[in-house]
Amino acid sequence: MISVALLHATIASGKTAYEPLPHVKGKGFALLPPPSPADVFFDMEDIRTPMKLEYCLGRLCAVSLSRIQRLVAHDRKEEQVAFEAFIDWLMPGG
Repeated sequence: MISVALLHATIASGKTAYEPLPHVKGKGFALLPPPSPADVFFDMEDIRTPMKLEYCLGRLCAVSLSRIQRLVAHDRKEEQVAFEAFIDWLMPGG
């Protein structure tokens, strides 16, 4: 959850304000396995305006960091198709 102070600092400076959390052994990111060439980074966002609804899904593989695949959808049905395409790609043999 973002703190009110960080939100105000972000608005005032125009730059994202953040406070890194301390590393706690056995908690949070410390529970993740070590990085692997098979790692996949997935990002899913929606953009809502009065006139449209868009979804942007992106995937990035650790083995090919220079190539991100973007899947853009303009309605909920296209979003479902894009998400299913990502899951199909993610599954073995996909």
